[in-house]
Amino acid sequence: MMNFILKYFSFRKCWNLLKLRFGYRLSSLLRMPIVLGSPAFLQIEPLNFCNLRCVECPAGNGSLTRKKQEMSFDLFRKNIDEIGKNLISLLLYFQGEPFLYKNLPQMVKYAHERKIFTYTSTNGHYLLDSLLLESLIKSGLDHLVVSVDGMTQDVYEKYRRGGNLQKVLDGIDNLIFLKEKNRSATPTIEVQMVVTAENEHQTDDFLRFFKDKKVQKVSLKSAQIYDFENGNPLIPKNAQFSRYEKCDDGKYKLKSSLRNCCWKQWSSAVVTASGDLVPCCFDKNAEHKFGNVSTENLLSLWKNSVSHNFRKTILHQRKSIDICCNCSEK
Repeated sequence: MMNFILKYFSFRKCWNLLKLRFGYRLSSLLRMPIVLGSPAFLQIEPLNFCNLRCVECPAGNGSLTRKKQEMSFDLFRKNIDEIGKNLISLLLYFQGEPFLYKNLPQMVKYAHERKIFTYTSTNGHYLLDSLLLESLIKSGLDHLVVSVDGMTQDVYEKYRRGGNLQKVLDGIDNLIFLKEKNRSATPTIEVQMVVTAENEHQTDDFLRFFKDKKVQKVSLKSAQIYDFENGNPLIPKNAQFSRYEKCDDGKYKLKSSLRNCCWKQWSSAVVTASGDLVPCCFDKNAEHKFGNVSTENLLSLWKNSVSHNFRKTILHQRKSIDICCNCSEK
């Protein structure tokens, strides 16, 4: 933890974070949006298409209405140049498979050189591309999440449609090998299972299998399910793996209560491949966008009248915002 602080924090970043937190607390108290800094956390979408057809993923199941495209490196660089001095972390993922983006290592390198923590997530089907992996390792990627949503092919492909489990497992071994070959401590590897009713019986097998692998973290993640109110076959039977609970009337609801606050709206920014600045990662189709960063300054959009009104609604009636109704963020 201390190494992380020394490597990625500066007095400027700490001061910006304190201002953001103070503004958030003040906003919660006064019920009026007050934003005192610039985003400390940034999420950028390198591209919005994928090689798989995952059941609940808009990019995979065809429900993403945005045009398929990649972000230009020039637009990426513009975003980092504008707010990079206050950025603590950069997530290079939103919709789509980031390993399909040819400039991914260059993105990481550009952010890494500016002392920004970088991480991304992958379905793991390109981890056998040793040239790409070595480029990412050398670029300074800090953390990589690899999704493994089943321990047998028949279970795995129920959610990761079009996927090949053995290819992913071989890819993880290749990643471990290349890290050792390059004597690199990074990226730290997190292997993650998105738990559904179809794979929950394999969670113990998953944890046991990766216990002896040279990965740094093994995690179970509850699945976000879009049509959950009337029940859904993907909702796990084991309550500990589910974000939802059944009510007395037979309907389902989020376990956590939806409070009129959201720290992410005061600390983070999300930019799509086309440059749309959206409130958060739940706005898959950019229906609540604040503007486009290709023609305007990111910070200006993050503080414009559209974003101000969005935050105001959150402070007074968050339940009225559709993308918030399936979110437990506080």
